[in-house]
Amino acid sequence: MSQRSILITGCSVGGIGHAFVKEFQSRGFQVFATARRLESMSELEGVKGVTLIRLDVTDIDSIRTARNQVSSLSGGKLDILINNA
Repeated sequence: MSQRSILITGCSVGGIGHAFVKEFQSRGFQVFATARRLESMSELEGVKGVTLIRLDVTDIDSIRTARNQVSSLSGGKLDILINNA
């Protein structure tokens, strides 16, 4: 069985999105953690199975860029989306 993937928006340290990242990473998911500012997720940098992506959900160009990154890294497959932004 292939690794399941999840994209979570709003993953800044201290929030519920950040807690979701930790939980799903511990369960073996490939986690795409997003926030408007990468530095707000610095605690997650280098965590195995977690990819940090800059995403501003109010900016269409940012959405397209993030979509392309996730598609490329996941082989075009995403199992779960948690929109917490």
